[in-house]
Amino acid sequence: MSAALALGSVAVLMVGLQPLLLGELLAQNHVSLEGVGLVAMGEIVALGLGVVMGDLLRSMLNLRLLTVIAILCAAGMDLVTANVTGDGPLTAGRV
Repeated sequence: MSAALALGSVAVLMVGLQPLLLGELLAQNHVSLEGVGLVAMGEIVALGLGVVMGDLLRSMLNLRLLTVIAILCAAGMDLVTANVTGDGPLTAGRV
């Protein structure tokens, strides 16, 4: 449980970067103003699900492997984010 809290705390710190990312996506016309709210909500829900999944998988995988998998997934989804336009696809890509 303490690992889940630690991972969750670090993940919540990343939410501080969210306005910068979403602002730039809005400025580049990748998402509408209404879509910014959808993307932000989706990211927060995904953050919570990711923490729970990470805690559940921690008993099956060692922490280093789990971290590498999470980093690769995040990097892949960041590449998807850079190449999609529109509220729906962007929300799906960020979640």
